[in-house]
Amino acid sequence: MELARPLDIINQSKGKVVIVEMKNGKSYKGKLVAWDAHPNIVLEDVTEMETNKHYDWVFLRGDNISCVKPGE
Repeated sequence: MELARPLDIINQSKGKVVIVEMKNGKSYKGKLVAWDAHPNIVLEDVTEMETNKHYDWVFLRGDNISCVKPGE
C-alpha cells in the first residue's frame, strides 16, 4: 500500500469498515461510503461504540473528527 498523502489512508478505506473517533469521545464503527477533503465522512450500517446504538447511516463533520482507523 503506497501512501503519498495523509488522506490516501481514508481513500483506500472506502467501502471497508472503519472506526471514527470524535473529539467529544464518541466512536462510530461502520462502512465508509463517502468522504471529502475536510474530511467530512459518511458511514453506513453504523454502531455507536459506547452505547451500542445502531444507525443506517451517519454524517460525521470533519471538524469534530480526531481519528479514523481501519475496523477490526
